[in-house]
Amino acid sequence: MRVDFYLIGINRPDVVQKAENPEGFSSYRKKKISSIRNRSARLLSAAAGIAVEKGLAKFGLKESDISYGLNDYGKPFISGRPDIVFNVSHSGEYAVAAFLDTEEAEGQHLPGSGTGQTEEQHLPGDGTVQTEWLNTIGVDIEQAGRMNSRILSKMKPDTGFDDSKDDMCRRWTATEAFVKCIGKGLQAFDESFHFEKTPSGYMRLCQDIYDGEFSLIEADAPAGYRITCVVRKQEGAVS
Repeated sequence: MRVDFYLIGINRPDVVQKAENPEGFSSYRKKKISSIRNRSARLLSAAAGIAVEKGLAKFGLKESDISYGLNDYGKPFISGRPDIVFNVSHSGEYAVAAFLDTEEAEGQHLPGSGTGQTEEQHLPGDGTVQTEWLNTIGVDIEQAGRMNSRILSKMKPDTGFDDSKDDMCRRWTATEAFVKCIGKGLQAFDESFHFEKTPSGYMRLCQDIYDGEFSLIEADAPAGYRITCVVRKQEGAVS
């Protein structure tokens, strides 16, 4: 399995420009940015659009070329292109787009700087995905410093974690990535699933509700952030 992550910081000049003038984006993204009054939120939406554009480049597309659709729970997809499997998230000063790569190629891993100053990263995973499977993906980025008791009260009874904000952030991003992967968002929060930290420190998704093969990936992230992605491989024909 290979997942490519495109991380965009809101302080980039092109993000600032697009937040003020979203021309060149799709009608969906333009409408979304224009409807936001808060400047930081506008910057994050513009950064998300640029992150998507970076991922679309390998398909020979621009963000303005595509038309978005929404599933019954509001999860966006690209109309007419079931081969483009992606998801987007943003928090704090960063937006990230995760694209599932079905090509049989090994991706060079380009780690983040760890300083929190990285404005753009292309962080490929490695391995392959079988194209005869129907794949879905969910990604979440969160800032550990924003974890609080309200968020903690919504978390699952995960095992093996401590009460640090970093572990809280790991659990929360994994939860968000999973419910976004299955496409139900908040509707799935009451369902029976949880996460375990293995003795080696990795996270394991524990659920028996949904069929298919699930993989959890924790990508490199700027200092103080966590990025988690969940991929589901489910039998089905890709049209």
